[in-house]
Amino acid sequence: MGFPLAPWHMWGGTRVLVTNAAMITNPADALPAPPVQLAKISYARPETWSFFFGARLIGGDTPTTGASVLTVGFDVIVGIGRSSYSTQQPAALGGFVTAFHQFVFSVPIGSPPGTQPSNAKYVTQILAPIVDDTAAAAARLPIQWLPGQDIQVSARILDYLVGAASSPVTRVQCSAYFAPRTHVRPEWMAEVPSFRGEEQTGS
Repeated sequence: MGFPLAPWHMWGGTRVLVTNAAMITNPADALPAPPVQLAKISYARPETWSFFFGARLIGGDTPTTGASVLTVGFDVIVGIGRSSYSTQQPAALGGFVTAFHQFVFSVPIGSPPGTQPSNAKYVTQILAPIVDDTAAAAARLPIQWLPGQDIQVSARILDYLVGAASSPVTRVQCSAYFAPRTHVRPEWMAEVPSFRGEEQTGS
């Protein structure tokens, strides 16, 4: 009897975002580009997950009349059982949204997107939002793992600022990958275990 795909086939992915002229013309009023889904975990039990988020510019138009700044955000929905929590919330002004994590790219005038030394950006740990508005020093605690049974991750362009009269199109490659910190498999208990992912055959 055959087995379905290994469960981790949906635990990560890579997609490409493309800016559009409408959002570049007036970033303060325009809607962000539609988000793309990078990962969707739907597991039978809660786990503690490590994560990898990455992004890089992979091409587009060269800014000719001013430098451009592109912000890409990663949004996360974490759920256990019948409850879920979304990290996305509306921004106070500007029509954009805040994100669980964001990468900011600066493309100088006359420089093709993706040729900058700092173009490859990636993290396995981020800083949480401020947890105490009344504290004298704003405390931001590190986040290295996520607990959850169901996790969804999407990426979107949050903001794109360019010099007046510039209207470049830029392509951004975004990636998100997850793995459980401890992965106890029910197959281990079987007298003759057969793993859905056939990981016992790996090298």
